[in-house]
Amino acid sequence: MLLEQGTIKLHDLSVQQGKQSKHPPLLTATTTEATGCSITLTAPGLTCTSLLLEQADFSTAAPSTLLFPEKEGPLLGLSVDAVKITNAKARLPLGSNNNLTLPLTDMDLEIQDLQAAPSEKDNLHLQAKVGADGQIKVEGYFRQAKGKLELTAEDLDITLLNQSFAQLFQKKLAPTLQQGRLSLQGQLELPVLDFQGDVQLNDLVTQNQHGTALRWKSAQGKQARIAMKPFFIHIEELDLEKPELKLASPKSTLPTALISLLRQQDKKPILPPFTIKQCRIQGANMPGTGSSLGFSAVHGSLAPLASGTPASFTFSGKVNKREFTAHGRLAQNHAEVDSFTVAELPLESAAKQFAEQLALTATGGIRWVPSAEQKNEGRVHFIGFLPQPDSEYALLLALLTDNKGTFSLPLSLPATASPSKISNATLKKLQRLHLQAVVSPQAVLEKELPDLTLPQRITCLVGDSLPDFMDDLENFTSLMTRRPHLALQLQGCYDDMTDRKYLLSLLQEEEDYRVDLENIRRQEEMARLIAEEELRQVELVNTDMPIGEDLIPQIEAREDLHPLPHQPVELPQEILPELARQRALVVQEYLVNTLNLPQKKITIAEPVPGGPWVDLLLKPIWQQPSGTTSTSAPEGKE
Repeated sequence: MLLEQGTIKLHDLSVQQGKQSKHPPLLTATTTEATGCSITLTAPGLTCTSLLLEQADFSTAAPSTLLFPEKEGPLLGLSVDAVKITNAKARLPLGSNNNLTLPLTDMDLEIQDLQAAPSEKDNLHLQAKVGADGQIKVEGYFRQAKGKLELTAEDLDITLLNQSFAQLFQKKLAPTLQQGRLSLQGQLELPVLDFQGDVQLNDLVTQNQHGTALRWKSAQGKQARIAMKPFFIHIEELDLEKPELKLASPKSTLPTALISLLRQQDKKPILPPFTIKQCRIQGANMPGTGSSLGFSAVHGSLAPLASGTPASFTFSGKVNKREFTAHGRLAQNHAEVDSFTVAELPLESAAKQFAEQLALTATGGIRWVPSAEQKNEGRVHFIGFLPQPDSEYALLLALLTDNKGTFSLPLSLPATASPSKISNATLKKLQRLHLQAVVSPQAVLEKELPDLTLPQRITCLVGDSLPDFMDDLENFTSLMTRRPHLALQLQGCYDDMTDRKYLLSLLQEEEDYRVDLENIRRQEEMARLIAEEELRQVELVNTDMPIGEDLIPQIEAREDLHPLPHQPVELPQEILPELARQRALVVQEYLVNTLNLPQKKITIAEPVPGGPWVDLLLKPIWQQPSGTTSTSAPEGKE
């Protein structure tokens, strides 16, 4: 029996695979029409020119069973050259275990020349809706279970992939795809289901129940390769626009916070099956909570993103509203930052705070400048600060402020420290330095100007005003230039023992010499008077005249001709202070006349006991704005 060029029409078609009635039908169709049919009963089989299926519904197993049969020959005893499907539904499997499917609706499919000789001439066209707004279009050739198709998919609802997406993460930590539109354009190769082309995922929003969330405006992947069996994605270039990452805890750090969400095996995370050769980021944000840093307007790149390979990164943007740049490497469990620089931060409120608390006049400002070389180090820079007349900080500011009216203080703080932390640390630093300046101003200068060797005193010869050595005084010329608000107060000193002993010995020697001279004079005067008396008596005897009274005993009895005893001398009370004052004058004359230092900056204090030296006391000298007086330290040694 033979039937040729017939037409077969069926209604409510249902095709079951084998005898496994427990599985849903491979397909159902409201209307089925086959034309150009031939049937030979001697060799059972149906050959048709074309097959039309209207309002068909394909199961998940249908695509692989119908398009890629395990056995060669006509499927279900049917051989057809052209297939047309209209207004159909299908569930398109994308994974090896059919756990990732795309629901297709309003699907129209046309395939021509299925029985023709193998060629790469286009013979397939498909278009369908995916979800509410997604569309898919496929064109290309498909023959003998092999094909190469141009695939265009637009606005696919990413939430359709939630079930498969959740399998990448631990059950209680898995984020949910809440929003996103996926688009693809490229070439799909059958039967391996390999895709090569461009991928775009826009308006993504995903979040887990603990608060970790990720969103972005656009992600464009160029030269992407997607393999379905097994599932794997590789992207040559990925551009992320305005991504925003929110971590669940302020203590969370990258990349650990994200790695910890992944599904684990043997207590080790199973990394997602994808690699990215280069990822560029534009306008990224990661809000800070509590004490954590907040990043915004971040631009940069990572390359590559692959399991077991550290990714080099370069970022720039704002951290806590300040410009920053960062370079380093991102490993699986930690980030190694080679360089992290943050732009300086003006501290306007801190300037007012310091001016009020420290009795200062602020005509400039304060800024925080993190170190580019050392982590957690930086300097606070001051400009235009003057002490008020009653400020205790006049000396400290004079020790710190340079000839440009600026000074800076080192602080051990993170580059991203908040303004309040910087202000508090700066205030404590100033208070500690103030105490040091009161005790030893030279100690403060040694840290600020380590290249200058400044003597604290000039030693003089004992009992003399001559200095022993004054060459080190030359460094005060540089000091006065580099610290224009410093003056030098010279305080002459004396040693009440050594200086007194030396001066007493000098005075005693002078007094003894005077007494010796006087005694010689008296001895000579007595000898002269006695000689005169003896001559008088001889002359009287020679002339037979009476001698009369012998005056020699009277002469010898005269007290004004007796020798004076040596008496110990006493040092006048004003001698030692005057010696100390003379010592200070000698040093002042050298500083002013030889080193040409301004005389108004070289003053002399009242002398005090101490030793045979001149103390060099650093004092502030500030020129206050009009209407006020200059600020200087009180007389005397601090």
